[in-house]
Amino acid sequence: MYFNHAFKKVFLGTGTYQKSGAGTTAGELTTVGNFGLYNASTFVNLNATTGTNFIIAASSLNPTNDKIGPYHGGYAESTKSKTINPKYISSFVKVVPKTATNSIVAVGLTAGLNNVPYAACSNKTYKCDKTYYLRVDIKGSPAMRLFNRNAYYVADYYTGCCATGQTSVDPGAVMVGWAKSLAEDPRINQFINPVVYASTNTGASYTAYVNPTSTNIGKVIEVKITNGGTGYSSAPTVVIGTQFAATTAYALNDQVAYLGNLYTVTVAGTSGGSGTAPVHTNSTPVASGTVTFAYAGSSATATATLTSTVVTGITITTSGSGYTASGNVAVTFSGGSGSGAAAYAVKAMSWTSFVEDTTPDASNKAGLVINGAYVDTKFGDCSFQPTDHFDKEPIKVIAAEVDQIGEVCTFSGTCVTELQVAKQGEGFGETVLRDLILSERYMQNHWNDDPRIREILNGNAVFGVNRNNSYYRYMVVHNVPRFNNPSSMFDNDQYVCEVITSTVSATFESDMAAILSAAGNGVSLQTL
Repeated sequence: MYFNHAFKKVFLGTGTYQKSGAGTTAGELTTVGNFGLYNASTFVNLNATTGTNFIIAASSLNPTNDKIGPYHGGYAESTKSKTINPKYISSFVKVVPKTATNSIVAVGLTAGLNNVPYAACSNKTYKCDKTYYLRVDIKGSPAMRLFNRNAYYVADYYTGCCATGQTSVDPGAVMVGWAKSLAEDPRINQFINPVVYASTNTGASYTAYVNPTSTNIGKVIEVKITNGGTGYSSAPTVVIGTQFAATTAYALNDQVAYLGNLYTVTVAGTSGGSGTAPVHTNSTPVASGTVTFAYAGSSATATATLTSTVVTGITITTSGSGYTASGNVAVTFSGGSGSGAAAYAVKAMSWTSFVEDTTPDASNKAGLVINGAYVDTKFGDCSFQPTDHFDKEPIKVIAAEVDQIGEVCTFSGTCVTELQVAKQGEGFGETVLRDLILSERYMQNHWNDDPRIREILNGNAVFGVNRNNSYYRYMVVHNVPRFNNPSSMFDNDQYVCEVITSTVSATFESDMAAILSAAGNGVSLQTL
């Protein structure tokens, strides 16, 4: 018979990896987070020695408090693994922390993630005097816990009666109608964040229309690269928006930037000569020549990154404020010895400010991007208990246009593109802390579940593990053969020694690699 099992012990290695010629567990492991490899018989640091049995050891989580009460002691002793014979190590694994990604689905668009420009996926015509339906499914643990089932909602939008000679409507109106419907439904509006992207110049640039409660209104939220250019020896300077220029004609509602400020033209005209640029930051408009400028807010800024000699990334450093729906926000590049780079900025406006084009044509493009945006409740350290619910599973968003009876398979509707797949993150401090508490409890090192008792006895510190940080995990799997097992079951006990570190421990990896190489068992570091 064979029972697949393993005994696990967790070692906190967020401090310093110990490596010395004569150091011992007693002398080196006196600070929480310190760990090392030691001779299994003498407890002396291996110091890169190979070909001998060893242990993994780490400082106790209570190195300065050996007793609880007048009698029970031993809590300051370092945490040690069982004796590890290098020949019986079956695997050595490093689990790298991974950032979770949320589900992003685009309706009516095929691209638009990061600096990639948005692109309409078809030239579908939306008719007047017709209702269009969009079904959105929310799947995953968060929805299951709330509803005991996966959630879904069907958003609808009626395009209105046809005017004389009218047959179609602005696609942006349909997308805004769907977005409003999704945002108003209390069952799913906590799980998603819908954003409409609309263009009136055949997709050359887009404006984002967001929920009126959004804090992004009036800001530049994205920059899309339409041409990376060539020949750049260094990253060019990125300039967002039209910069003020002397003796230049400006139309009503034009916006210009100067010295980090953003101004809106309230009286059209021609700016004055040198030294007449607007610099005020109050609500009183100021004239420059025959044009009058009102202070609107701050101008957006960004930096560019290169791959070889091409601009491949633009990072917004300041989103700015006070941008209006009028006109587009230009992006220009200077310096860097190259040429040809081009991009456009996407500003966010409230979808209540969207103005439908009553005579739409092929230049009108629009799409709806649905961002999975669920955030779970989290308790602070003072109220922390290992049994608190902890869930980092991202929701999965599925969208499809359906007909009036909900049929999607036989209905040719607006195309849907999955811009980003939802992925689970790894290495969370929350998980590390729970694993550490469980391992310590197996060693009968008590953890106080009651917040008040914990506050009285040892404060609210949680072993020096930051629950908001990410950690690396090293796992050494080894066997301890019994050789004499009358039960007829598989006669190996398998152990997993898990070392938690804040960063990559290159010296630990190197020492383990030397031990494994000398053992000749074909095991090497595997990175996940």
